[in-house]
Amino acid sequence: MPEKSSSFSGRTFHAYGSFKESFSYWWAGLSSEVSEQRILSSIPQVQQTPTHDARAVDHKTIPTEISEHCNRQWHLHRVKLHGKNCVLNEFSIERLNEEVENNHNFEALSRAHGWRLYALDLPGMGRSSRPPFKISAKNPEGQVAEAEHWFIDAIEEWRVERKIERFTLLGHSFGGYIATAYALKYPEHLTKLILASPVGISENPYKARRMALNGKAADVQVPREPLPKWLKFVWAVKISPFTLLRWSGPLGRKLFSIWFKKEFKQLPPKELQALHDYTYSIFNLPGSSEYALTYIFEPGTFARLPLIRRIQDVGTQRYDCLANPQLCKQLGDTAQHHWVNGFSFVFIYGENDWADIEGQNLDGTIKQERRENRSSGKVIILPDIGHYVCFHPQFNRVVLDEMKGIATSTAKDSLY
Repeated sequence: MPEKSSSFSGRTFHAYGSFKESFSYWWAGLSSEVSEQRILSSIPQVQQTPTHDARAVDHKTIPTEISEHCNRQWHLHRVKLHGKNCVLNEFSIERLNEEVENNHNFEALSRAHGWRLYALDLPGMGRSSRPPFKISAKNPEGQVAEAEHWFIDAIEEWRVERKIERFTLLGHSFGGYIATAYALKYPEHLTKLILASPVGISENPYKARRMALNGKAADVQVPREPLPKWLKFVWAVKISPFTLLRWSGPLGRKLFSIWFKKEFKQLPPKELQALHDYTYSIFNLPGSSEYALTYIFEPGTFARLPLIRRIQDVGTQRYDCLANPQLCKQLGDTAQHHWVNGFSFVFIYGENDWADIEGQNLDGTIKQERRENRSSGKVIILPDIGHYVCFHPQFNRVVLDEMKGIATSTAKDSLY
């Protein structure tokens, strides 16, 4: 087996070794700043990459010359939002010496002309700041809405701060769930929504069994929910899975490494090590918006308010022109109210994806429901790929095709 090691503080530790090595790794405490540097260094043809202290609110800019693909400039920003200790970690790439028309996902995608790409750590996640997460709503629906707004209002505030009027939004897994929630609340600012293996689409099939036990549907035959009782308990008392990892010390690090090696074994050894170190360092930072997961999802990955009930509204909502005069002028709309008609979205799943079977089967429904307006939607299944579709070249090709489609159909728009 190839050696996989990580050097820091003058010492070398193996990601997948004995418990003694796990203890040494845990004790040394690789910082998220250093691990972020290693992740960014894995992008091809980049000699130097920006990073920053998690407490600093500033940015660094490093121009990089990349062969026949022209100059591309990399930025790492700490974007201050309203509220105490609310900062988003933002990494972006833009091409130099040309007009920027679009914003979007890195190395392969940044070769597309006329785009500026942004990658955001959601508030309370990654290397964004970690303010306390609190929910004031008492009923489940209100709690879900409040937890969703924690994320989507931060994205909207970032958009305003960056002076971006319209853009294409891509989200993977939980990011896909949040991207959909953003599209439902702020549709007027999107040109396209790309959902990569989004979670939270499907209804929970095990709820039918609970209804049957209550005598509401005695003829329903469904399997028992395959979740251990301890997981249901910690979820009910709002204990984050990452809290358990932090409590477990070196044992948690060992279990994490075993899971990580199995989940990402297709990556080259150097990239695998860098991603392992980064992910573990992030998981060990103070808990924040990770606690939102217990409000948004039931134990497991089924949403408390599944997006399958709301997805039909994406791209067909009404916005107020009095509140959005600049956007209405851009679209040539003089009415007081306007229906967002023409907003398109794309689902991308892996063939072996565990996320949301209902979402993978939406293609026919999408085409039928959107036939009468200018909006569109489709589902793309990538063969021989699991949940982490973004690690595969096929994903880049699909996204680049979607980017080209936007550039062709909306060339008159000024998109960022």
